[in-house]
Amino acid sequence: MSGGEWYSGTCGAYLIKMAEANLLLGKEVASEIRQKLKEDVAAIREENEAFKPGLAIVQIGDRSDSTVYIKSKVKAAEEIGMFARHVKLPRTSTQADVLKAVDELNKDSTIHGIIVQLPPDSEEPIDPAICTNAVAPEKDVDGLHDVNAGKLSRGELNDCIVPCTPRGCLELIKKSGTEIVGKEAVVLGRSKIVGSPMADLLKWHHATVTTCHSKTKDLPDVVRRGDIVVVGIGRADFVKGDWIKEGAVVVDCGIKCDSRCWANDCGDVDEQHSGPCQEGSSNAKEYLTRRQPVDANFRMWLSSKPDPSFPVSILQAGLKMTVEPPPGIKANLLRSLGGVGGVVTESVWEDSGPGPAWKRLLFGLCFFNAIVHERKKFGALGWNIPYEFTASDLEEVPWKAIRYLTGDIVYGGRVTDYWDQRCLQSILGKFYSPMALQESYGYTVDYVYRPPPPEISLSVCCEYIEGLPTVDAPELFGMDQNAGTAFLANQGRALIADLLAAQPRLTAAVGSNKTNDDIVLDLVSDTLKYLPQRVDSTSDGLTAGLLDPRLGSVSPDRLRQMTQKKLSQDPLADHADQSVYVTVLRQEINRFDRLLGIIHTSLSSLRLAVKGEVLMSEQLEEAYNALLCNRVPKAWEQAAYESCKPLGAWVDNLAKRVDFFSGWLDLVRKDKTSKSRMSRESGVTSTPTPSQSSMSVSAPRVHPNAFWLPAFFFPQGFLTAILQTHARERNVPVDSLSFCYRVLNEKWTNQELVHSESNVDFKRVAFQVRKCLKCDWAT
Repeated sequence: MSGGEWYSGTCGAYLIKMAEANLLLGKEVASEIRQKLKEDVAAIREENEAFKPGLAIVQIGDRSDSTVYIKSKVKAAEEIGMFARHVKLPRTSTQADVLKAVDELNKDSTIHGIIVQLPPDSEEPIDPAICTNAVAPEKDVDGLHDVNAGKLSRGELNDCIVPCTPRGCLELIKKSGTEIVGKEAVVLGRSKIVGSPMADLLKWHHATVTTCHSKTKDLPDVVRRGDIVVVGIGRADFVKGDWIKEGAVVVDCGIKCDSRCWANDCGDVDEQHSGPCQEGSSNAKEYLTRRQPVDANFRMWLSSKPDPSFPVSILQAGLKMTVEPPPGIKANLLRSLGGVGGVVTESVWEDSGPGPAWKRLLFGLCFFNAIVHERKKFGALGWNIPYEFTASDLEEVPWKAIRYLTGDIVYGGRVTDYWDQRCLQSILGKFYSPMALQESYGYTVDYVYRPPPPEISLSVCCEYIEGLPTVDAPELFGMDQNAGTAFLANQGRALIADLLAAQPRLTAAVGSNKTNDDIVLDLVSDTLKYLPQRVDSTSDGLTAGLLDPRLGSVSPDRLRQMTQKKLSQDPLADHADQSVYVTVLRQEINRFDRLLGIIHTSLSSLRLAVKGEVLMSEQLEEAYNALLCNRVPKAWEQAAYESCKPLGAWVDNLAKRVDFFSGWLDLVRKDKTSKSRMSRESGVTSTPTPSQSSMSVSAPRVHPNAFWLPAFFFPQGFLTAILQTHARERNVPVDSLSFCYRVLNEKWTNQELVHSESNVDFKRVAFQVRKCLKCDWAT
């Protein structure tokens, strides 16, 4: 039995004509179809120049195989004269978001076809059938709408859109010269995409159709009766060669990659067991022979860039690996300038066309690329916003206006933060400037990093890069040693976190008879005793009953609701002094009360869960593990201020912050009591003036002598309050004010400091001190 084979790029199917010697090339046929469509579009546009068919593709998520498949669709659409719109929705999109996007495309008169790319890659549950049925039937390119499926099943072929794979299979059969009328056709599979519509198509083309599925009895005998066999069940090499009768036409829709087959040549039909070949075309024989002798243990490692022509079936079935940028300036430079796949090849390096400055500027560009990548490791110190720079940023950079293209378009096109843009231009100026062409120029003061001389070869340049230090100096990135310290600290924390995550959970602590549950319960008890339930210490009795052990039957959600209800009272609601300082105090107290409520609620719920009185939720389990590892639970971090402290120091610091604001609140209350007593004695209600409510010498002390600025949740708000108070007292615009700073040379004590009317004093503020080279004072 000899065979010809035809692969269609439009429907993803092979056609094998047994006992005939025709080898049909799918690429040529697909090219013919595209050319005909191109002519049809051109003919329509001759009659109506304003008309241009439009295709919209809705993608949910960022599956790489779907992205490549969509690129091929866009390329094919543009080739025939259509415009294609790629509507990409994030992975967080819900089904409602998808339906909204589809509805907008349905109403868009410039869009004539819509494809909902399947499967959806979303974190939320999405029903593909609902999404495809949301597409207007007349715009349903895939033909998956119930209206189109219904019309196809009723034989209304001229009034419906047929799914592409069955339609492509039908074209394959017709191109092979096979007569369909009166033939017995067997379709393996009954999916909505291939099997069911394929059976309907063959039926309405007057074939006698049998549909087979997993419950079909005596399947080989049923298949042997078929003159036309269409296989689309998604199981590699399922149909054996002895199932097919001589002279039958087999359409294999199952193109996939399998460990037993070569690339995309593996389908649902096992051709290696198709029996002895009869007389036929030598081309067909050679083609089949070339495909058969593949070792079962064969594996292929393919290094490739994303390309729309790459078979989607390989992407879906293969193992995909990505190469992350190597850490360090030296490794990044070697990746660009040396090794297999480097962007700068020997021919590019030795190109004499751009002139003698070419190598220096090219090396500077690669160095700049390395620094842009490596600054990301410093987190927010490197870039305010994380950007996805890739190795492709180095490709196809025009020579003219290279600095503008590099700084503002190639790299700057991604950068949206103003300060990041300034930083990027400053770094680029180190590599693209007239000084960079001088012989004595270096990227660092010690000249360890410097541009290469014009006559150096690429191999010698790579040797120079190999000799660069493995540890990068912060000076390269425009940073000081503190940035390097912060980076190393982050690395250390990440390493410790990984070690703790990999550490086995022992039933009892080493050197102690306590179990993990006992340790957690002790920590919960100590923390609940140490931290108040509110900043207002006089109102702790309001919430004391919430944490009673008798609440074991109360769910965590109910416990949280009860806590929020008790904490809803404002201790400053009836305070007469409504200065901006009191407003800031109220806001800070609300933030700390919310944090304390979350801590007490989670710890109380965790205690009940450890005792088995309530279910252990995912959030409680995370808090349990965090307490064991001396980490702050994520639920607390999300409601708290920024801090790098471990759990013990964090709780102690929180208690000190609460004490500070509690003391401030006591001062406000004393002032309120004093004013109330004076009003009763005089019989006149006192209305404070702005000067009375501020921090003046003559007025009673309502606020602390010195403020602990790092204790604030939002210190910017307090600084703004200082400016507003000063502006009201002096009757000047607040925008005209700015801060002046004076560092006191005395150690802080409450008794020693004499408060000044025009000053606001801060305490316990950490500074980074640097001495000025041109003067005799520190900044």
